[in-house]
Amino acid sequence: WRSLHDTFVREAKEAGTAGRPRCRTLFLGDSITEAMRGSHFGELYDELAARREAFESSFPLREARAFGVSGDRTQHLLWRVRNGELAFRHPPGVVVVCIGTNNLGRDNDSATDTFLGIRAVVLEILHRLPGTRVLLTGILPRGPGLARGGEKKKRARDERSSRPRPARVRYTPRPAAKTTKTTTS
Repeated sequence: WRSLHDTFVREAKEAGTAGRPRCRTLFLGDSITEAMRGSHFGELYDELAARREAFESSFPLREARAFGVSGDRTQHLLWRVRNGELAFRHPPGVVVVCIGTNNLGRDNDSATDTFLGIRAVVLEILHRLPGTRVLLTGILPRGPGLARGGEKKKRARDERSSRPRPARVRYTPRPAAKTTKTTTS
């Protein structure tokens, strides 16, 4: 965990220096975000190569970074952003935050505690990167029982949606699952 964090701090400090591309879009989060690097707990996996390739082809100029750590919760991400992962010489224009599924689904935190953790992360980003916009994703489903924790995720989403947000923050809820109606005659 610490070596991955140290890698992110180094990448942030080096972005935009000595011919390296600037980071214009930063993704912060947990294993979902880490998979964009093709890794899990800092180790590259062949099974995740397609995700890395998709991420790299979506940002061909290498101007995006994915700083995700598998298993992270809101409090872990808050510590990471407070301890160097936002130390960019040229701050990114957009930070995409995808966090909270481990709080609700794995660790059984309350919707309110999860919301407050996400809010703290967003406010810390806005404080440290004054010109940066934040795109906050909905809490993504986890594991084979996708409905597990569904009510708490809904409460966390409702909490997020009902609170006023700074102008530089956009919230994108997870789209509802599509259902197919079948008719029989």
